[in-house]
Formats: sequence, C-alpha cells, structure tokens
Amino acid sequence: MVTMGYRPPPAEVDTAVDAAAQWSERGAPAAPTLVDRMGARLGVDILGRWWRRHPMSSVVQLSTPLLESYAVKHPGRLLAYSAGTGAMLVILKPWRLLSAATVLALVFRTSDVAGLIGDLVVRSRDGRNDG
Repeated sequence: MVTMGYRPPPAEVDTAVDAAAQWSERGAPAAPTLVDRMGARLGVDILGRWWRRHPMSSVVQLSTPLLESYAVKHPGRLLAYSAGTGAMLVILKPWRLLSAATVLALVFRTSDVAGLIGDLVVRSRDGRNDG
C-alpha cells in the first residue's frame, strides 16, 4: 500500500505539535507558500474578471431569480428537468459536433481577452514596483 501513496497516521502522540512533526517527517505536503497563495489569488481574479465580461454571465444573472423562485415552488420538477437535460447531453453528445478550435473561438471571441491580458501586465508591473 505504500507504493500507492498510503501513509498510516502517526502513532499515539501527546500533542498536536508532536503529531505535526511526525507527519512532516513522513513527507506530508508542506503548507502553501505566500507565492503559491498569491498566484492562486491572481488566477481566481483573472477567471472572475473573464466571467464578469462574458455574455453568458448576464444570462446567468438574469435567470437566477427566476430559477430560485421556481426551485422554491417546484424543487422536484427542477431536479427532474436538470436530470433530463443532463441525460440528453450525455446521449446526444453535442460537443462532438464542434471542434476544439471552434469552442475556443466562441469562448474567447465573446469576452475581452485583450482587457484581461492588459490587466495581467499592469498587475505584474505593479508587483515589481512594490517589491
């Protein structure tokens, strides 16, 4: 089981500090560094900005109140409709009708990629000037 990555928990220990020390001796992953956390935050910011500028974001924002009220009144129907829609998607496989290039073009054409890249460049410059 060791070859599959299983590591048994530490034996009986007196404190949480002892447990952490034993666990780290066994090669447990270290806590994320500041750079890791900043990179993750930047990635989330970029995705959030991309989503806010995407036209589907407006569709989701407009349909959310309608779906919420429908879910309160008819939760079973909403669940059945979503299960039926998912089943139809799996059976029909509409993603096979479009090439990967077409899907990428549709995703990036309708959003402001130039604005996202510009913001990323400005943030990287600001980060260098601050440090």
